[in-house]
Amino acid sequence: MTQRRYLFTRRQLLKHAAQASTGLGVAGALLAVRQTGVFDAFAQLGNQPKKHYPMFQLHDISQRAGVHSTHHKVLLDPKLDNIMPCISRRWPHH
Repeated sequence: MTQRRYLFTRRQLLKHAAQASTGLGVAGALLAVRQTGVFDAFAQLGNQPKKHYPMFQLHDISQRAGVHSTHHKVLLDPKLDNIMPCISRRWPHH
């Protein structure tokens, strides 16, 4: 019975796969930056007002979309009043 020969060891295969995925990630990031025009914005930064950067804006459309929610303070058992400041803080607190 002949022993099967592999092109790469497992370690070499994982190393090459990691290098390839890193290269694809960098190439994808560069393509995304090129498509959004960030390079052009930096090149013309002295000529354009800063209000043109970033290339997109976020708008609150929740009311137009029919999402009407109002947050109210939760009232729990009065026995929990002494620990409410601790559990009501955002986690992780800064």
